[in-house]
Amino acid sequence: MKKSKALDDFDAALAKAGTIQALEREASPYEALLLSIVRMGSIAALARGLEVTPQTVNDWIYEKQQAPVIHCGRIEKLTGVSRKKLRPDIFN
Repeated sequence: MKKSKALDDFDAALAKAGTIQALEREASPYEALLLSIVRMGSIAALARGLEVTPQTVNDWIYEKQQAPVIHCGRIEKLTGVSRKKLRPDIFN
């Protein structure tokens, strides 16, 4: 079975960081989005929690976008990934 781009990118970020704790501390906004997907279990699960389509979340991944500001608070509540990690340009 082919892995998704999100999992490939997450695995690469985790390998670079060394541990999940280090990744949580050092994550870029894109990596924080990937971490939130992993914590939810899938792109579809995160999409359901945000009340958007899985394709919308997929678009964020394939375009390596930051999570839209309007969703950061909900992502933080659902996954524990800080809105400051998701959008440091807005929340720091």
